Amino acid sequence: MLRSVLLASASVSLLGLAAGPALAQTAASDEVGEIVVMGKRVIRESAGATGLDLSLRETPQSVTVVGAAQIKQFNLTDVNQLLATLPGVNVEAVETDRTYYTSRGFDIVNFQVDGVGQPLDWGLQAGALDVAQYERVEAVRGANGLMTGTGNPSATINYIRKRPTDEFQASASAGYGTWDETRLTADVSGPINESGTVRGRVVYANTDSDSYLNYYGVNRNLYYGILTWDVTPKLNATAGFSRQDNLATGVNWGALPLVYSDGTPIDYDPSETTGAPWTYWDTHHDIGFGELSYAFDNGWTIKGVYTHRESEEDAKLLYAYGNPDPTTGLGVTAMSGEYPSDLEQNMFDVIANGDFGLFGRRHQVVLGFNTSTNDSKKWEAFADLFTYPAYQGAHIVAPAEPTYPGADLKEEIEDRLTRAYGAVHLNLTDS
Repeated sequence: MLRSVLLASASVSLLGLAAGPALAQTAASDEVGEIVVMGKRVIRESAGATGLDLSLRETPQSVTVVGAAQIKQFNLTDVNQLLATLPGVNVEAVETDRTYYTSRGFDIVNFQVDGVGQPLDWGLQAGALDVAQYERVEAVRGANGLMTGTGNPSATINYIRKRPTDEFQASASAGYGTWDETRLTADVSGPINESGTVRGRVVYANTDSDSYLNYYGVNRNLYYGILTWDVTPKLNATAGFSRQDNLATGVNWGALPLVYSDGTPIDYDPSETTGAPWTYWDTHHDIGFGELSYAFDNGWTIKGVYTHRESEEDAKLLYAYGNPDPTTGLGVTAMSGEYPSDLEQNMFDVIANGDFGLFGRRHQVVLGFNTSTNDSKKWEAFADLFTYPAYQGAHIVAPAEPTYPGADLKEEIEDRLTRAYGAVHLNLTDS
């Protein structure tokens, strides 16, 4: 607890005034009662920029940390809400389920979980990811090639997972909000065996909501489990798995036509959309990981981490272009397609850190090696062009679902990255 005592005093001198009441006022006590300010900011360190646990002041880049307390206080439930709170980070939701993140004028493509890189292809986030499994998030602004392998002048976002606790704890919550939004969460953590050498944690979260937009709704589920085992006092093993499903219906793709064919602005209701009841954008993300760490007697530690990630997307989208006739309401053309895709990533990291003596002082050092593979495929199937039904005033009538040919493979990417890195923090003075 941070305890601050604020004292205040004030004095007033009025020359030339000798009235009794004025003199009586100066006899009052100059002191006020003690004011106690209570608060504590726990997170003052980050390893996101160098791999070393440095204070934010010592870190040679601009770093922002949003901890569990802030996530709870501001009721941040997905990454779009969370990243919007970070200074210098812009969240650009161009449609219902397509979001870009930018910083310093560039797309953010470098994302990490517990310091392990999980890059975001093209900087595009489809749907929204739940944050119930994360303890905090760190944002390192500026190029961070040391920890990512490929520097990017925007920023690096590092999500830190929740870990099992030494003592049993459990929490649950339920909420109801605008547009019939419901939110359910459960978080249980603690020792599994009597000695406490085996500990576990499970987290579940569900969000289900309609929208002010016609047809749109989303159901999001998160399942997360992690086990840690103190094999010996110095050897620790950890394994975990998470699954995220984001199922969105009635999604839109592209903007509304702004004017009629004669140039007159269209006065839309806020609920209008180019989507339809049959459009959707579903995403599924599975991540499994295993860790093995060892602490040496000299204070050095070494940790190896293997991560496997599989992601699948399936979308059926509808795009409108053209301008309706102000009299007939006709003139808007529709383009629709199916867009399935999948992604598979395998990542292995090993990192060693400790300290060493030089010139009578202790200094910190970190050494790391990383190798990763990233294989992705995307397919497309386009229906023939067709037309929207006639506008009813400023109301868009959703067209019927078309038929689609078989999907063709449009993109296949194989990405390989191998890197080694190191950093030293020299304590040259006492300050």
